[in-house]
Amino acid sequence: MALNWRKIIVLMGCGALMSSLGACSERIKQTTSEGQKPEVATSASLKTDAGAAKNSTQAKSTSQVSKTGTKAKGKKPKDAGAGAKSKAVSSQSSTVKASQTASKVGSDTSKTQQSSQVAAGNTIQKAALKSVAYPVANNGRGSAPKVMGKDSPVVSSLSQEARKEIASDDTKAGLSSTAKAKDSWHEKRDLTAQPGYEIYVKAVNCTESGRHKEAAKLYAQAAQMGLAEAQYEYSVCLANGTGVKTSPSESFRYLRQAAEQGYDKAQTNLGIYYRRGYGVGADAKESAHWFLKAAEQGDMKAAYFLADCYERGNGVPQDYNRALKYYLRCAESGNAAACSTVGTYYQRGLGVPKDAAKAVRYYKLASEGGYSGAHFNLAQCYHNGEGVAKNAQQAVHYYALAAKSGVTLAQFKLGVCYLEGDGVAQNAAEGVRWLSEAAEHGSEMAAFLLAACYRDGKGVKQDVSQEVHWLSRAAQMKYPPALFALATCYLEGHGVDQNIDQAKQLLSEASLMGMPEAGALLRDISQNEAQAKQK
Repeated sequence: MALNWRKIIVLMGCGALMSSLGACSERIKQTTSEGQKPEVATSASLKTDAGAAKNSTQAKSTSQVSKTGTKAKGKKPKDAGAGAKSKAVSSQSSTVKASQTASKVGSDTSKTQQSSQVAAGNTIQKAALKSVAYPVANNGRGSAPKVMGKDSPVVSSLSQEARKEIASDDTKAGLSSTAKAKDSWHEKRDLTAQPGYEIYVKAVNCTESGRHKEAAKLYAQAAQMGLAEAQYEYSVCLANGTGVKTSPSESFRYLRQAAEQGYDKAQTNLGIYYRRGYGVGADAKESAHWFLKAAEQGDMKAAYFLADCYERGNGVPQDYNRALKYYLRCAESGNAAACSTVGTYYQRGLGVPKDAAKAVRYYKLASEGGYSGAHFNLAQCYHNGEGVAKNAQQAVHYYALAAKSGVTLAQFKLGVCYLEGDGVAQNAAEGVRWLSEAAEHGSEMAAFLLAACYRDGKGVKQDVSQEVHWLSRAAQMKYPPALFALATCYLEGHGVDQNIDQAKQLLSEASLMGMPEAGALLRDISQNEAQAKQK
């Protein structure tokens, strides 16, 4: 059967691919577990992939950007509590020994808290409530949780000028989210006067010196005395198995105790526990409830998660306007990922009238803050002339920034630009290099185009085995043009042993996925086989 469909369909598939590129984009939730939010990671309304975009860098629609974090699969988490550097806590107070040391124990976004005046009248500096990592769930299996990955909001700092610009602009637009948080729980109490404080300080010092078993025992003692900070730290120890046997249920119990006392970091973590079902049954309403409590105290991680809840309608009614306000609050605090998401909202008209020019402005601010998802979105805007004049050179510039940051779709797009000489001097070898990067990171479109490059000797030496290899990779990812092209290889015995049954199976898959050419060829084969039997 001398069917020369292979070249025709591969070329046809490439053409269809090129025409559809403008519809592809990325939302990085280098965010949330159910979706980066990228990561990049994602709301039901914005994403095409329910898992926070593949690799946190898989494509969505042009304006979609993930909020997500770094995935840490299969590794035990780092020490998540009092693992940060300590600061000396000195006092002449009768309640605190001179020259004691306390550590920083809380989130990247938390600030050093100042204690109230102690009995002797001296001011004692509290420990900054900082957490290195938040534990996450593991589908209820009870094993040690992983370090926060897709549930960890990406925080890149924006300049003070950028923050002021955001606040000023959106105040005028009636979208300001800058309402002052309630007085922080930490500002209302003197940590040094709390029962268990001195034991807690000793535990922090043990953590600093790597004596984790001793630290865990001391945290447990202080926790049992009711000290919220110690309850929080002991919860982290129990979650991560640091100095003590891992126990999701006990971790939850101590975390809840701290949260109920008003500790914002504990409230944020508790929201994550309910979100992921770690140590407790998953409960979206409870999760949103605790995120709200922490956000009201000014915790920006909680505000970010709460925005995601409103965006998705998880535990609260879906409300883009409320989501936008919390994203704005995070953007104003310096979160570049949130700033990029605000751009997405303006681009798509979610909770605010569509404004492509304003979307571009927010993408630029986020890009200047180093957020890779914004690099990509900005590249798309320049490529398509959306909100800004078309500029292929600028598009390539931002594709390159995103590609070097590991954004898979940007790597693919950059490869195409080099292959076609679009916005950059044509360089097929460089195009193949970027397509290879994207393909190795799971881009089926990149794998498909690589096959065509090896077929034609474009940027690489012609190699039939590599052509079939990359077609097979793309077909395994259920990319219809690749399924079709690989089927024609089996029909012709091109690079593989001829196998009509295998070809028919591949064509059937492509047809079911909406490729009419596959169904037509499958019918032709069946007719030829029927005619051959009649002879």
